Amino acid sequence: MTYKNRRTRKKPVAAILTAALLCAAFLPTAAAISYCDVNLDDKVTASDARMILRAAVGLQQFSEEQTAIADANRDGKVTASDARSALRTAVQLDAATEYLNADIIGRIFFNGGSGTAASPYLIATKEQFGAIYRYPAAHYKQTADIDFANQSIAGSFSETNPFTGSYDGNGKKLSRIITYNAIFGYVSENGVLEKIIMEECGSAFGALLATYNHGLIRNCRIGGVSDCTAEGTYSTGLLVNVNTGSITNCSVSGTVTGKVTGEKAQAQIGGVAGQNSGVLSGCIAQVDIAGQSENANPGAVLLGGIAAWNRIGGIITDCESAGTLGEGTYVGGVAGYNQGAIRDCVWSGSPEIQPVGNNAGTVE
Repeated sequence: MTYKNRRTRKKPVAAILTAALLCAAFLPTAAAISYCDVNLDDKVTASDARMILRAAVGLQQFSEEQTAIADANRDGKVTASDARSALRTAVQLDAATEYLNADIIGRIFFNGGSGTAASPYLIATKEQFGAIYRYPAAHYKQTADIDFANQSIAGSFSETNPFTGSYDGNGKKLSRIITYNAIFGYVSENGVLEKIIMEECGSAFGALLATYNHGLIRNCRIGGVSDCTAEGTYSTGLLVNVNTGSITNCSVSGTVTGKVTGEKAQAQIGGVAGQNSGVLSGCIAQVDIAGQSENANPGAVLLGGIAAWNRIGGIITDCESAGTLGEGTYVGGVAGYNQGAIRDCVWSGSPEIQPVGNNAGTVE
């Protein structure tokens, strides 16, 4: 473990919470499309039944996609029977049936593709990005830079509905996003995020890319981040809040601030991750990290350039960090508190700060 002097830079901390409240909302839906939902409003209503009936008698023209979705009995044509099915679904006499034709879905919600590893759904707009929340097991590839213009994303992948597919950012940018739950939320053991670039993005509630990563994140970059704020008893980093999977060859730059608001509340604030019990390998962090207390009797505040808390079983290897770290219970240029293993890492910030604040594991 080594450190070396290097001139560090500071970035201004933006009032991200205020900005988020003023920005236009972009709240993606997690609903999958159903048969008979020809107007694509995520529910089957009497309006859909009427449209299908008009198409059946030749009074309305459907697109190829609408025709496929309207064909509830799968006989290759739109008939009064399909309209009857739609009406029964609308009044809840029949349950909705999910539409699963991946090629049609690719044309409706994406820029093509069929959602497989060999033919991923293609994403070129913010609306197409929002549609990923409908299909958590699909595979995606970004084909263009996307500017969200400070709109909000509340990522809806959760522990009960995790992201299990893959997203290839393809080296294209996602810029000016404000997220409340990290854009990918909960990433399962099978989930893969790679080559994603986020610039000029901010978070009002924790990390930017994932809240919990149990899968694989590689070759991603979080850069130009104006602010990333966690309030209460939370772990947060610019990339993920908690990592139990593998994060390799990722870089982050920006500001992370954790607020301790409750009696004896704790905060773990790291550059890449708040907590790590998985593997962090080959990552670089240029960060300004601070912990703030609004209580006279706060709990432990851990600050770390790579991870605030490297837990038992956690491995941090071949990583480098620089920047500024504020005051806390345990403050380290690589990790604030280490119970795992740290190998071949470099802290390039102030020599007054040790690479590891409190070591109960191994450091090599």
